[in-house]
Amino acid sequence: MVTGGGTEPAKKMTEKEQICRDHLIALRWPKGVRCIYCAADVYRSGRERNGAPRWQCKTCLRRFGIATGTALQDARLSYEMWARAIELLLTDGSTTLLAFERFIGLSHRAACAMWLTIRGAIAAAPQRKIALESVLKILLAHPRAALSGNTEKL
Repeated sequence: MVTGGGTEPAKKMTEKEQICRDHLIALRWPKGVRCIYCAADVYRSGRERNGAPRWQCKTCLRRFGIATGTALQDARLSYEMWARAIELLLTDGSTTLLAFERFIGLSHRAACAMWLTIRGAIAAAPQRKIALESVLKILLAHPRAALSGNTEKL
């Protein structure tokens, strides 16, 4: 959101989004990006509409992005918004759906889908003391339908 006619808030948002992307890449591929289909070497093949990087496998030639095959795959929201939402639900476990919806600023349907997905990841976390990184790892490891109970997208 740009306020006061300046472009500074928009630039900060882009920097924060880049930090979130870099963090997700490091969590998903700690030893460097490899093909999610065959584990072969990859090369950068451009960017997605939201500016996130895309890669193409040198062996199977399939393309993929940061969230391909994960619970975040079909999400149209920024990775930063996902991180903020996860942090909210981790710090205040009693957050109601209505309060979550107001905090995120989404429609009821979108907020509900996001809330259920994050709650599913929190429930799937193995330890009681849950950190943002463990929830992100679960979101990156599981398809959306497995976490939210929604089997329509499988």
